[in-house]
Amino acid sequence: SVNAMVLSGASICGSKEAVRFLNTIVKVDSWGPGRLDSYLRSYESPQKVQELWTKFVRSTEYHEHYFGKDMFGKDAYYNVKCPVVIIFGEKDQITDAEQSLHLNRYMRFSKLMRFPSAGHDFHQKFATKFKIICEELFWKV
Repeated sequence: SVNAMVLSGASICGSKEAVRFLNTIVKVDSWGPGRLDSYLRSYESPQKVQELWTKFVRSTEYHEHYFGKDMFGKDAYYNVKCPVVIIFGEKDQITDAEQSLHLNRYMRFSKLMRFPSAGHDFHQKFATKFKIICEELFWKV
């Protein structure tokens, strides 16, 4: 069983704005310094990262068609019985605020944390703060 969960940049649907943004960064060679390097710690080559990233970006284009506006439904969230911290960066171009608010509304044991200067990569740009949030949650359970 899951004792606690941290969600950062959690999506329940792929918005048109997110799809447009992801298509602007579909080529991994256009990523800023450090981002590709962080993926190369887990994958064997830039080509493999590109292949997987392209598949992910393409899948977002059809997400709403297959899953609708909420791929799990309110009842599924209600069944989450562990503490959940939902982290939302207000400058996130992939996950809009409504998705985090929706999760927070229907997960009974959730806490929403908003960060005005953070984007989708909160866990990378604010790694120390992310680590503290995780440790505080996981030490409680």
